Amino acid sequence: MGDGESTHRKVPRNWNPVSPTREMDLRIDRLSACSPEDVAFVKDALRQFVISTYYAYYPNIEDWYLEKVIPGFLGGSRTIHVVRSSTAKPVYGVSITKRSDKDYDKICSFFLAPEARRLGIGTRLMECTLAALRSPTDRKPVLITVPEDRATEEADAERHPFLEFLKIFGFKVVDALPNRYRPGRTEIICVLNDK
Repeated sequence: MGDGESTHRKVPRNWNPVSPTREMDLRIDRLSACSPEDVAFVKDALRQFVISTYYAYYPNIEDWYLEKVIPGFLGGSRTIHVVRSSTAKPVYGVSITKRSDKDYDKICSFFLAPEARRLGIGTRLMECTLAALRSPTDRKPVLITVPEDRATEEADAERHPFLEFLKIFGFKVVDALPNRYRPGRTEIICVLNDK
């Protein structure tokens, strides 16, 4: 796929009641703004996936995606990794990161569809996400915010809740912002800072 990197993993497809032993070839692709195919994917299929996945948590998600993500991706300040399969639906997960001039970088989006969880692909997606933001010489803190509704979702093969999954990678809960994106709901702020 374009100039991006790809990681392939065969995972059991035990969530499909029609064929529980069939395998699904999931891969993680780092998308490239130099690839016309990747750019078209970001503008169409990925846009639809992100908006449908996040609308319940972030009512202004479409504006953010169109005004921030696409221009940032094309300009090089945002990196996008997607989890997808060549044999099934186009997107099973996404991570969108932003390198910043501030004192921290940010994971703007991190999501894996329920049917692709508990297979190890979420761990690999987080590894790819952090590798896009950090190097041995660049260890700025990394910020991620989590809607309170998602904090307890199962996140990995060991069935850790999402916040526990983040803690495995070194993230710490540092704050909570009530009413940040939705009235009556709290956004939990986590930071990875190993300087």
